[in-house]
Amino acid sequence: MVESESCDLLHILIIFRKNKNMKNLDDIFYKSEPESESLYYLVNRGYRECQNQDQKDVLFVGLNPPEDEYRLEPTFDFYDVLDSFFIKLRKFIKTEAGLDVNDCAYTDLFYFRQTQYDKFWINEYDKECKSFLIEQLVYTEHKIREIIKPKVIVVLNSDAADYMGLEDNYRNESKSWMGYKCDWNRDLGCYVLKEINSDIPEIGSIPVQREIYILPASFLSLRSKHIKKLLGWQINRLVRMAKSNLGEV
Repeated sequence: MVESESCDLLHILIIFRKNKNMKNLDDIFYKSEPESESLYYLVNRGYRECQNQDQKDVLFVGLNPPEDEYRLEPTFDFYDVLDSFFIKLRKFIKTEAGLDVNDCAYTDLFYFRQTQYDKFWINEYDKECKSFLIEQLVYTEHKIREIIKPKVIVVLNSDAADYMGLEDNYRNESKSWMGYKCDWNRDLGCYVLKEINSDIPEIGSIPVQREIYILPASFLSLRSKHIKKLLGWQINRLVRMAKSNLGEV
């Protein structure tokens, strides 16, 4: 067996071991009644998830769905949901980025419904609450790596970037939350994912099979039209570069 085949087999065995007991969102949210008051209210609001079933070139990442969506269904389709945020995002993809919306996907890192200044904001230092967060991150990390498999990740929320581990690259910390270990590439103007190295045992250390470009970006609706054009151009450029590196262009 050649070395590359051996590495591929090792990667498959690592993934199988990590994912054979993978929980779904029903398991995470409704396994038992929480003891924490804040967690009790969050769990009872239920979850909301953007459905992802196929590989996509670009993944947009948010933090979590807002609390005012509590009356809506637990899952939705990125391509036809009528929420104003997603209408603006689809328009940005088509107009400023010049990409096909069907080549893009969206996910939140967490799926509990909560607005930023909610009095029931989750306490990540509470053992029960932290476990609740970790289980969702494990679920999301698996979805990104094994289903969406993006070439470019656009992170739309600074807290989401922190939970992914991007801020730890400034602090030179090797492990945190999802544990995305990146190098900043000045020529490309983005992060390049090199490895996943997380303190969360269900994620652990995972070799990255190919380069993934990660671009931190603020909430699109708060940006001027000129900045939107620049960001769209950057995303388009990174997609074309990734495809060229993979021999898809």
